[in-house]
Amino acid sequence: MALPSAVVVFIAVLAALRVATSQVECASGSCAGDGGEVSLLQHGARRNHKMTDLSFKDVLLKTQQGTFWPENTLRSQVHKEFLLELQQRVGDGVEQQKRESWGFCPGIAVIEEPMTKVLLDKDLFNETNLGWWSMPVQQSSATLAELRGQLTDLQLPFPVNTSEAGRATTFSKGSAAQVAAMMYNATKLRGIFENMPEAMRGVFWMKGNGMAEELTVMQHSMWFPEEKLLVQPQAPFSWAWPGGKPKDAPFFGQMYSDDESTGLQNGFLYMLTAPTNSYRFSNCSDGGKISAWPLCNTKSSDPMAYAYMQANPFGSLTAVSNPGELVSAVTGIPSTLTSGIQGAFTLQALKGPVEGALFRRTCQWGISACAFLDFGSYDLVKILDGAGSPVQPYYQEFIDYMGDVPLIVWSGFSSDDSKKTLADLNRKWIEENER
Repeated sequence: MALPSAVVVFIAVLAALRVATSQVECASGSCAGDGGEVSLLQHGARRNHKMTDLSFKDVLLKTQQGTFWPENTLRSQVHKEFLLELQQRVGDGVEQQKRESWGFCPGIAVIEEPMTKVLLDKDLFNETNLGWWSMPVQQSSATLAELRGQLTDLQLPFPVNTSEAGRATTFSKGSAAQVAAMMYNATKLRGIFENMPEAMRGVFWMKGNGMAEELTVMQHSMWFPEEKLLVQPQAPFSWAWPGGKPKDAPFFGQMYSDDESTGLQNGFLYMLTAPTNSYRFSNCSDGGKISAWPLCNTKSSDPMAYAYMQANPFGSLTAVSNPGELVSAVTGIPSTLTSGIQGAFTLQALKGPVEGALFRRTCQWGISACAFLDFGSYDLVKILDGAGSPVQPYYQEFIDYMGDVPLIVWSGFSSDDSKKTLADLNRKWIEENER
């Protein structure tokens, strides 16, 4: 599949910058052949387990390595081993030297320290990961079953459907209007919802996101007011993917498929890897200390106008994924050219026809600690408000955009026992990889 010319130019610029910094990185012992990312990737590519009696970890590794999903090339977003390598590189002082060499960053300053580490002192979870399995209020099995019964179940392809994770979970599809309403109802949980800031309640459309994902909810999250930190785990009905290609899909639908395969693939991967998104909110003026030119109103006192975003693998409170790994994962460009790329994401309130319903989800990329090239940014648009009512004109615009293309959701678990099994598998995998 040919990439859009803008993507090619974007990769070429970052690759050139990567080459320019390669001598510094090799001096740190992290270049190819010295046990860095390349050797790990090559090691992973050589693994060739049989596809029988698949364990949870087998599914995860095979899915990330692109050897699992039939007739598709599925690459890792961030592998745990890569994250450890990045942390080691930061520790040797090389990244600090490059950060100081930037001086003023003409973009977004990359925050490498996990913002969620401050939550460890709260001793809220009795574990160091916040996922759906450790939320203090769990989604009702009866509610999930009732909603699923109104949708059409989808069959995971072989051999994914024979894995432990595949047997434990269900994926379903429905119309855009139907699924949006269900996402609101399934994630409005007493004990969590009322603590959520009003701005983050409701259902949001990722308008212009080229990654074949359409809706998300923030209200099924943990909100920590003192830290102004929102932690959003993956859970049933918290995310929706397209079951086809909308007519006006972003980037000409390069990351979409004409059928349900890409949406179902993306949904299974999100469920499997259980990433948690964390957002640290502030007013826009304080956000200007991170972003050189914030898009939000710097004169506004709104404490939810700006948020720096991080992705925490498997809900880890002590680790952060580098978005820069997505460049190699999505494009297939060798990691020798992309391993020095860093990414930084923010959420910034914009002025629109409806107050508090429009945000810009910026995606910026660069070298080391300065992300200065904007590519892949999109609008986060509220289509259902905190009461579950349509927010016009955004709601109708979304319905028109989807047309007859259905939405796919992780609709729950095949049984209560399966839910417990999957939770135990998550905890087991986390424990094994933190030793």
